Amino acid sequence: MMWSAMLSFGVVALMAAQTAAETYNFMAIGDWGNSYKNDDCSGTVTKQQAYDAEQMGKYAKNNDVRHVVMLGDNFYSYGIQTNSSDCRFKKTFEDIYDAASLQDIPFYVIAGNHDHRGNVTAQIEYTQRSERWEFPDWYYTWTDKFEDDRKEVTVQFILYDSVIADSADGKYGERSNEPGRPLPVDAPDPEVQWKWLEDTIKQSTADYLIVGAHYPVWSGCSHGPTKTLVNRLKPILERNEVTLYMSGHDHCEQFIDEGTSTKYVVTGTGFGCCYANKHTGSVPDKSIKFGYWDGNCVEGAYCPPKSSKSAFTAVSVTAEHLQVDFINSIGEVLYTATRMKPRSAASRAAAESLIEHSEV
Repeated sequence: MMWSAMLSFGVVALMAAQTAAETYNFMAIGDWGNSYKNDDCSGTVTKQQAYDAEQMGKYAKNNDVRHVVMLGDNFYSYGIQTNSSDCRFKKTFEDIYDAASLQDIPFYVIAGNHDHRGNVTAQIEYTQRSERWEFPDWYYTWTDKFEDDRKEVTVQFILYDSVIADSADGKYGERSNEPGRPLPVDAPDPEVQWKWLEDTIKQSTADYLIVGAHYPVWSGCSHGPTKTLVNRLKPILERNEVTLYMSGHDHCEQFIDEGTSTKYVVTGTGFGCCYANKHTGSVPDKSIKFGYWDGNCVEGAYCPPKSSKSAFTAVSVTAEHLQVDFINSIGEVLYTATRMKPRSAASRAAAESLIEHSEV
């Protein structure tokens, strides 16, 4: 695989040239880094994290997986407390996701709220130490291409820091490098990230556009919807026909479809399940199609039996559709979401026109 990097809006944008294939497969997982969570890496492995990693390895072996998206809360409970040589990178990441099928694929990482309790910059810098860990900046994008029946298909990924985005109204207070404070002095300005995020979405000409972060837009579980994202990001996603928004934060699994072009995945059970479904009434009526949580099911949804088993999502893309499977830590497919179509030609043409006018 050949990589090139370019500076865009102060962050790194990655472009990947992929070999031809009929199906493009990747996996995603959130809220995963619970093993050996003491600062000195003492403690024990969290069994459900290890079981999930084992199943991810099996799925990757059988399905030619291109990469994994890690959706934050990478290191419980207080992030990385030292620097990029911290022992937790090895104990909680490298030694857990150790299947042979996971050794030669990138793990694309973004930070969550627990990571912000520690040194996020150390996680970014670990990119230079690891062959697999890809966290080039606080927020970034890359585009992959593949061939399906001789047709070139493009998939663009945009990962952004939702803790920073949610801080735009001063919610988390002043910047400080004091331990436990969520916004260090070197964190990007939230409005700069918001501008980059909207511009990058608007200018995407990809057949499929996937946006990921730690905080959900919609969630029926304990944390519920993220008000800032519902009010500010959701309209941008829908106007530009973003295919899929993926998040974690709530320790449950959900597929949400409110009838727009953008569908929502919550995959936050990387080390165990489940949070209670306290906020189903805060999500649009009958939009939750799948809920793996602690609580009763809701109208219009499929809910498997309550379980403590962790889970991950597997996404398959062709020229005709994108499919999401929710898989638990013993390899059972809990739910297969309704297939999503590529973005419309009109949406991609509008992005091309925007790029042309910006270059004039």
